[in-house]
Amino acid sequence: MSKRTDKMVSKELHKVTRIVDRYITSFGCNSGGISYDFVCCCHDDANTIFYTVLMKNKADEAFKDFVKEEFNIDGIDIFTLSLLHEVGHIMTQGYLTNSEDNYCNEVKEMLSKQPKWTPSIGNYYWHLADELMATQWACDYIHNNRKEVLHFDNLIKKELKRFYRKCLTE
Repeated sequence: MSKRTDKMVSKELHKVTRIVDRYITSFGCNSGGISYDFVCCCHDDANTIFYTVLMKNKADEAFKDFVKEEFNIDGIDIFTLSLLHEVGHIMTQGYLTNSEDNYCNEVKEMLSKQPKWTPSIGNYYWHLADELMATQWACDYIHNNRKEVLHFDNLIKKELKRFYRKCLTE
């Protein structure tokens, strides 16, 4: 990659992060910035959310299907849905007992050692108490604030498409 291209990618990423960071901080969460992985994640203890700008994968599409079936949420991009799910982890922090939280973490550790993601692994993961609470929070938020969520969703989709077009296809 040339320096000009690196500069262009950095500039385009900055546009994305500015929009996302502003949205995350409106919930009282901190932005950890971009994660160069296929997932969004959070560190509950620091109220910090990391997010990805990588393209969608099978797990993302399966999660969207899960949310549509379980919570009647459709028409929201996986980026926005995942981001609000991570906000949900922070907003529901402390709702589980220590033993429930430990159980969830042990199961996640076991699932992370599986050689390949499958829909059944995803379904098991999404039904863990902490994951289900975070998703429930996100879906309740979407239902109660649909106009605001759609505004963010459209804004970030537009910016991500611009980023992909300028930085990943040239």
